[in-house]
Amino acid sequence: MKILRYLIFLSILSGIFFVIYRQSDKKGFRKWWISFRMAAFIAAILAGLIPNPVEASETYIPSNSSSISIERVFDTLRGGFKPDPNQGKGIVYRIKEDAGLVRAAQEACKNADVQKDVNHLEEQLAKGNENPGIGRKPICKGVIEHRGKNGGRLYVRESDDVIEILAKSGKKKSNQQFVINRLKEIYD
Repeated sequence: MKILRYLIFLSILSGIFFVIYRQSDKKGFRKWWISFRMAAFIAAILAGLIPNPVEASETYIPSNSSSISIERVFDTLRGGFKPDPNQGKGIVYRIKEDAGLVRAAQEACKNADVQKDVNHLEEQLAKGNENPGIGRKPICKGVIEHRGKNGGRLYVRESDDVIEILAKSGKKKSNQQFVINRLKEIYD
């Protein structure tokens, strides 16, 4: 299985390298080195050689920077945000405090559309958008479910300057209902 991952890594690496290399505006060895580093990071993540965590333990605020750096691409692929203290609300992740919610988030975020939805909801909430998806509904005392259009669900508690991410789920009923029941047990 490990050999298969390395073969996948090499095939992805070569394809991404040539695309980045052709698009680069640098010259000579620097062009080759920057293209290779960025392609290696992306290929390692896509081949599963670098684990993709579902929850974070730090406070993050999304960045509006349009410039792409290796770090930004790397963090975006892993579902994280770059801190920017001059903008929006802070995000505090509380998912890691309950093993059942961690498992539910990992199960839901295996689906790329759900992960994309959850990332979008987090970013919009941090920017101050109080209704970032296709709807929101209260679950229990202070806990709100935000729904994304592709099935992502984000459960939060909000205060003036901090948003607590309590759980993530998908549209699949068993996953979603487990998360709702667990949140009611903890926060009700």
